Amino acid sequence: FTIHCPHPLTGLKILVTTSPQHPSVPALLRRIYECYADYALKNPFHTPEMPIRSELFDRHLLEIVK
Repeated sequence: FTIHCPHPLTGLKILVTTSPQHPSVPALLRRIYECYADYALKNPFHTPEMPIRSELFDRHLLEIVK
């Protein structure tokens, strides 16, 4: 397996493990970060560095990784 961890300016660390043959990891990481930005960062009730408690985030994240 391969571990991927981008370092965006927000400081968020997203860890993704994939098989070495997985072709589009950068695109996958970009979509996961966009999901985080849309459903956590734009949520006025979300506190940074706290667990993300959003049903919409969970649902869209599952759609991305399937």
